[in-house]
Amino acid sequence: MKSRTESSPDGRSLPQRLAFLVQLDPASDASQGSFVGRVSHVVSARSARFASSAECLAFMARVLRDEEGS
Repeated sequence: MKSRTESSPDGRSLPQRLAFLVQLDPASDASQGSFVGRVSHVVSARSARFASSAECLAFMARVLRDEEGS
């Protein structure tokens, strides 16, 4: 199956396999650097809750590493 791509403003492609949805909880407070919520990988539908931006980014890195190994 061919992966769908979009283009960024500078013309580079944005592959769907690199797309994530981040949903912030109302308890998040960007001014305090507090991010709480859920992150989902669009292609695999894997998701996780996070209590910090570091946890969110760690999930993204783990999913991308796992997907590259597939």
